[in-house]
Formats: sequence, C-alpha cells, structure tokens
Amino acid sequence: MTTPPAPSRRAVLRATAWTAPAVVVVNAAPAFAASVAGDVTAIFTPTRQIDGVLLSGLVTNSASSDLLVTASFDVAVDPASPDTVLNGSYNDLNGWTLTYFNWVDGTGQKAARWAGSRVIAAGAGAPLPDITMHLASSAFGTSTLTLTAPAPAVVTNPPAVPFGPSGVQARRAAPQPSPTWGTGASQG
Repeated sequence: MTTPPAPSRRAVLRATAWTAPAVVVVNAAPAFAASVAGDVTAIFTPTRQIDGVLLSGLVTNSASSDLLVTASFDVAVDPASPDTVLNGSYNDLNGWTLTYFNWVDGTGQKAARWAGSRVIAAGAGAPLPDITMHLASSAFGTSTLTLTAPAPAVVTNPPAVPFGPSGVQARRAAPQPSPTWGTGASQG
C-alpha cells in the first residue's frame, strides 16, 4: 500500500485562505446577539463600611458608536431606620463630569444622590467614581444605580441593592441571569 504525498505549502495556504472568512463570520454573530440584551450595562458594587456606603462599579458600552451616558447613585435610608445620611464624598471622578451631588447634613435627610455623565467609547468600559455616602452606623436602606443613554441605545440597569447597619457582615448576591450583577450588605 502506498501513502499519499504530503500536501504542499501552497495547498495548505490556499486551504487556510478559504477557511479564514468563515471564522470571521462565526465571531461576528455573538457581538450582534450581545447588543440585543443591552448596549449599556453596569456592574454595581455598594459596600457597607463603618461610616457609610461606598458606591462603585463599571459601565460598559457594547454599542457600535460612542455614547454619552449619565449615571446616578442614590442612597435611601429606610424610613424605619432611626438614622440619616450625614454627608457625602468622592475620591476620583474617573473621567465623569459631576452634575449633581446633594444631601442635607445632619438635618434628618433620608436620601442622598450623586449624578454625572461621560462619553464611553464603543466597545469600551468606564469605571464609575468611588462615591461614599456617610451614614450613622445603625442606618439601613437601599442603594441604586440608574443609567441613561440616548436612543436607540438599550440600557439595562442593575437592581437596587439593600445595605444594613455597619455591624452586619457583607454578603455577595448570586449572579443575576441578566448582564448585570449586584453585591452588597443586607439586613440580618
């Protein structure tokens, strides 16, 4: 029995050239499928600390063009909590333009908000600023991240995340089936 001759380098290159376009087509399909779920998504991470709630995260733009994204962090102290928002601070805006930052210092305020905006390049992500809403140690409530972007972009906002008093140990939430995830402390 005779063995067939090995293929020449030219034959191997010709076969490779014919198969390469098929690989590109296969890789292009998931990018289109991801854009259906949401062009703008976020990972939102509120962390309960002794003196407040540190809000941080990452916003991702999977659209095919740059988008001006606005974001707002809201902290709402539960009406049943005896404590209030004391004040707020941030370390680095990470390229976001500050548009609003407010609380009422020590006068019974049960809510605080930070808002900002920035352009996020197509296919890129941008870290959110690290914002701390300072609370009394026994305060509990909910923290929320809300995103907006111009139409026709589809925005998927992460769910609100509860926070407990500072003595309560933080627990990670189970991964959500959507492209967003939430972590943070909870009551009890």
